[in-house]
Parts: sequence; structure tokens; C-alpha cells
Amino acid sequence: MPSSQLAIVDSGSTYIVGPTSAIGIIAEMNGAQCYSLVPNQDPVHVSCESKFDAATIECDQPFFDLEFHSDGAVYRLTKEDLLREIDTSIGKVCIIRIQGNDQLPGWVLGDPFLTKYYAAFDFDKRRVGFALSHENSADICQVDLPLDLTYDHKTASEETNGSGSTSSTTPTSTTSTSTATPPPYTPKNYDDDYDEFVNKETESKGKDRFWGIAIPWLFFFLVSFGCIIRRRKKQREAVFEEIAEKHASYAAELELT
Repeated sequence: MPSSQLAIVDSGSTYIVGPTSAIGIIAEMNGAQCYSLVPNQDPVHVSCESKFDAATIECDQPFFDLEFHSDGAVYRLTKEDLLREIDTSIGKVCIIRIQGNDQLPGWVLGDPFLTKYYAAFDFDKRRVGFALSHENSADICQVDLPLDLTYDHKTASEETNGSGSTSSTTPTSTTSTSTATPPPYTPKNYDDDYDEFVNKETESKGKDRFWGIAIPWLFFFLVSFGCIIRRRKKQREAVFEEIAEKHASYAAELELT
């Protein structure tokens, strides 16, 4: 399989994307059936050596792991990481989450990689680190705790200070026999207070007016964006189901022949 010195970590990619020739080798090694997607047409069965849009296999068949080597470390994606199971009228079919692209000089490590490996980006030293991800694991670096959105800082602080000692102080009173001279009386300038009040009120109304306009637009944008994402997801699910049905019928035809 051809090697590459470049890899991009991208949370926006649903697949592992690589050179078409390398992706074709992965598909063929695992006995996949490859398909090309044409708008408004049924999926077309194509050779895995050419560029394809989807590759399917039987979910219970053996599967070769995909490994990436970098700086002496090995990052392995297994069958559980790369397959997506689809229910069809004939049975379950799995889609391999890989895709070829000859326009890229290397690999794109998308969701399958970032789901398995935790990524840390060091912008100061221009480097990226990876480690196996763990959910609710007790083996977490203390310096990373503030970055954990589920970490309860208040509870941790109370637990840390719970065993600490408490100290008490005895109040004391002192008396003084010296007589202080009161400061000279200065009339209060209420005009300044009024000007300050007007400025604060104007600023407050301006903020209220801004948020009164911004919040509805923000809500509209979020709702619209959510609808677009859901619509695209449904379209993708429909395509996956269509490919899986095609794979199942193609496998049935091979058995009959």
C-alpha cells in the first residue's frame, strides 16, 4: 500500500479518506462490494480498484485492521471502529467508513479515528498528540481536568478542602480617646449623578435592543441549521439503506449463480 507523510485530523469528515489506490486495496482485502452513487439513479456496482462512493461487506465476516504509523506509535482502527451497520429487508449489511480521493496528497482522519483516539493540539509548539479515549475514566491527568466539561470544579474544591482545619478568631475591641476632626462638608453634585444615570440607562437600553434583535435571529439560525443537518442525515441514511439493499440483492444473485 502506498505510504504518505501527510495526515489531516478532521472532525468534520464522516469517513477515513485516503488515496484512491490505497482505499481500493483496503476494500479488496476485505472482500467488499463497491458502488458509485449517481443522482436520481440506483447505486451502480463498480470495481473497488476505481473510485467508489461506498463499500459494503457482510457484518459477520473477518476484517483486516487499518493501521497508521507516526513517530514510532501505531494507531489501529478495527472492525468495530470502521464499520457501520445498516438494517435491510434481507438482513444486516455493513458499510466501511472509507473513501478515496486523489485530490488529497495524504489522509484525512475523520470521525472513526477521533472517536477512538483523544487528540490534543499544542499551538505553541506546533504539535498534535493522540491517546486512547476513555469515558468517565479515573485515569485522567490532573492538568487536563479543567478542560473536561463534565468535571465538577466546585465539588472537587470542597473535597480538597473538606479535611482542612478551621481556625477561629476571638474578637477584640479597642477604645480610643483621641477626637477625630470631621472632614469639611462638600455639597453633592446631583447633576453628575443624573448624567451617569442617563448614560447607564441609554447603554442598558442599547444592549436590550441589540439582544432583542440578535436572539431571535440566532434562534432562527440554529433552528434552520438543525433542520438542514437533520435533512442531510435522513438523505444520507436513505442512501446507505439503498446501498445496503443493493449489496444484499447482489449477494443473493451471486449465490444463485
